[in-house]
Parts: sequence; structure tokens; C-alpha cells
Amino acid sequence: KEYNTALPIFILASIFPDLSIRYRREFLQSLLKPANFAAFAPTTSFFDYLSAFQCVMDNCKLLLVNALTEFGVIPLQLPPYPRRNVAGLSDDNLKPNPWFLSDVCCTSCENDVHNVESNNSDVGHCHLPSDDLEGFCKDIEGLILELNPAIERCWNLHHQISRKLTIAFAECFVFSKCLTSVSQKFHKAEDDDQNSSPTKSSDIFTLHWRFGLQGLCELIVMLQERSCWEVSCLMLDCLLGVTYSFCLDGVVGIICSTIKNVSCSAPRISWRLQIDKWLSSLISRGIYNSQESEVSLIDLFCTLLAHAEPEQRIVAVKHLGILLGQCTNGERAEMNSKICTDFIRNKLVLSIPNYVLSRLVSSTWDEVVVLASSDLSLQIRIHAMALLSNYIPFAEHHHLQSFLVAADSICCLCNAQPSQEGPILQLSLALIAYACLYSPAEDISLIPQKVWENVETLGSTKHGINLYPCYICMKWAFYNFGLCYTSFNITFCYLLLF
Repeated sequence: KEYNTALPIFILASIFPDLSIRYRREFLQSLLKPANFAAFAPTTSFFDYLSAFQCVMDNCKLLLVNALTEFGVIPLQLPPYPRRNVAGLSDDNLKPNPWFLSDVCCTSCENDVHNVESNNSDVGHCHLPSDDLEGFCKDIEGLILELNPAIERCWNLHHQISRKLTIAFAECFVFSKCLTSVSQKFHKAEDDDQNSSPTKSSDIFTLHWRFGLQGLCELIVMLQERSCWEVSCLMLDCLLGVTYSFCLDGVVGIICSTIKNVSCSAPRISWRLQIDKWLSSLISRGIYNSQESEVSLIDLFCTLLAHAEPEQRIVAVKHLGILLGQCTNGERAEMNSKICTDFIRNKLVLSIPNYVLSRLVSSTWDEVVVLASSDLSLQIRIHAMALLSNYIPFAEHHHLQSFLVAADSICCLCNAQPSQEGPILQLSLALIAYACLYSPAEDISLIPQKVWENVETLGSTKHGINLYPCYICMKWAFYNFGLCYTSFNITFCYLLLF
């Protein structure tokens, strides 16, 4: 017969800070079996177990924070993160609000530390051997690993406390990994007869926190492998919710991999739809400025653009449009912005280096062209065509050539139908005009003659948008090769189109 051990766990957890390091470790190790309570306990006792383990994690967090404070790691004064783009977000609903690991930078955590000390508890971890500290941290991490599957099973029954406990898991896991790292460095310095206190440099301590964040990334991957999707998604929220002073460049590859796993493997669409929020957080942090970030982001975007679900494809197109819409260094045409803002609103105003945009465009060009020409969703086609118009200034020569050759199939100009008049037709004409503008003069002859004929037909028969001047504009460019980069300028094309 199985007994409800939640109450004894809660009582022992309440006095956990008063125990010696030895009994703390023994207590944590003894919890490994009841950590699987969802497998043997009745559902009526789930809340009791969750409350008991919440008390355990709260006290573990206090002890970890106290130890890191004594090492001088908390509170940490971090320099402003120079590449964050959150200030450029115009929509308040999309502005990520950093909330995770607030104890790292806020001195309010010292009040909690003093509360622990006021209980006459001996928490001087700095004076303990390195093996004791590392063993204590490993016991906490082991308990978290065992508890996560049970939390996943309790999620629908007790959502609020399961969510709270998951956040406590994530905090304790990062604190534990960071404490292990700083403890090893501290005791190594002592063995080398160096200064017994670590150098209080934000750069040095940031390395320890990066180690902690990397550990959390690895935990998320393990949880996904164990199909703990609720827990892993919330932990990913935690990871992307850290203060902007923390640089995530070192873990962006794992982050993109976890997002990709959710997109491809998460069984519920509610989990997969969170990708929109995560991409917003990544872009706002400016993580696309490192080489590793570029490779990971490109792979993620290629996966989303080719996804079977239209919800994933539109998310990828939208965020690519945000990235491409950022460049305001004078090289972008006004007419690009004029057309694209009707379909893709630019949320960011800071510039991205052109070489980054060029690599992004080169790697995702084929996928975007497919969406613009043949996607079953009209909304996705419109957004993809608007995105493609933003791609053209950064496209490689062979991409522009292939576009001009296939202009009759990519753009909706083959068979002029009344249903096509509107955004699709307008964007089709704009795409050809942009391609003419950014292509060498001799490449304009690659445009099939059928395109010119259909444009002329549209311009002479359609009502509403005056299409004939656009035909004259492109025809004029065709017969005046040498004037493509001088007279056929951005402003002129803009006036003709609108």
C-alpha cells in the first residue's frame, strides 16, 4: 500500500535550510522515489505533492541565491546589452518583458537571503569543500529531472501551481549550474594560491551565468525528448525572458533547435503557435548578429517556410518581413516600403548589417519564391510577394536572372482575370519593376514577351489601378538599357505605380 508522503515532505522542506549539508543531500536523494508520485498516487493527492515540492524548490532557491551572493555573483551589475532591439518595437503587445532570473540583478534578493540567515541556518557554502557544493547542486538537478514528467501529467489538473513549480525548476537549475561553475573556479584559485575571492568583474561572472543558461537549454532538449511539451515550452519562455543584459549568442543554436523541434514534433497546435512569440523575442534581442546565430536562424526559417501548416509558414514570412523591413540606411527604395507596409508592418527600426540580410535572402530565396507563386493560401501568397519585393535589393545575380526568366509563372500576369485585380496584381507588377531596377540592363531581355503583352492588355482594359504607365515604364527600361541606373530611379517608379 502506498502512503501519501506529501505532508512529511512538506514538513522536512520547511526546515530544509536549518539542516547541515549532509542531511540536505540525503533529503534530496530520498525524494527521487516520491518524485514519480503521478505514477502511483491518486489524483486527489496531486496538489499535496505539488505543494510539498514547491516548498522544497523555494528553499533550494533561497540556499542557492545565498551561496551565489556570498561568492559575489549576486547581485550582478550587467552592462546594457548593445544589440537589443526592443526599443524599436512599435507594438506594445509584442514587446517582450524580461522577468526571468530577476534575483540576479535585483538587490531585493538580499532580503530573502537575510530571511534565511535569520533562521539561524548555516548556509556558508563558500566555506564548504568544492565536492560538497557540487554534490548538493547535482542532487537538486537530479531531483528536477525526476520531477518534470510528473509535473507534465499534472498540468491540466493543476495548471497554476504546475506553472509556478516549473518556473522554480528553471530558476534553481540555472542557479545550480552557475554555482557549480563559480565554485570550481573559486576553489581552483585557492589551490593555485591565488586570491581567495573571485575577481568581481561582470565579464567573469557573466561567463558563469552563460554556463547556467546553457544548462537550462540542455534541460529543455531532454524534456522535449521525453515528450514533456508543457514544461519545456514554459522553460523556453523562461530562457527568452531573461534580462537583455544577458547575451544569448552562445546558446542561440540550441534555442533555434528547440523551436524547430516544437514546430516539427509538438503534437498540439497550441504549442506550435508559440513559435511566433519566441521568434519575436529572438529578433528583439538582436541575436542574428553572430555567425552561429545566422546559421541557426536560417535553418529555422527554412524549416518554417517549408512547413506543411500554413500557420507556421505565415509566421516565418512575417518575421522575415520584419527583419528585411529594418534596413533604413538609404539603400532601400521608398516604393518598397510603400508597398510592403500595406501587408507587413515593420515593428523594428534598428538596422541589420547588409551582409546578414544578403545571406538570409540567399538561403531562403527559393522557399519564398515557391510560397509567392504557388501557395494555396492567398494571404500567404500576398505576404510572400511583399517579402520577395524586399528580397530583391539583396538578391544574388543568379536569383534575379531566374526570377526574370520565370516572371510569367511567378507573377500573376499570364491570364489576366478580374479576380486577380488588387494586391496580387499590384505586387506582381511591382516585383517585375524591382527586378528591372536591380538587374543589369542586358538581363531585362530575359523577361518573357508574354509578360509585356499581358501588362499592355491589363493597362488598356482594367479599371481602378492605372497599369499602363507601369507597362510604359518597364518597356522604356527595356529599350533604354543604359538608363536603368540613372533615369529609371526609385522615385520615378514610385510615381508611376501610385
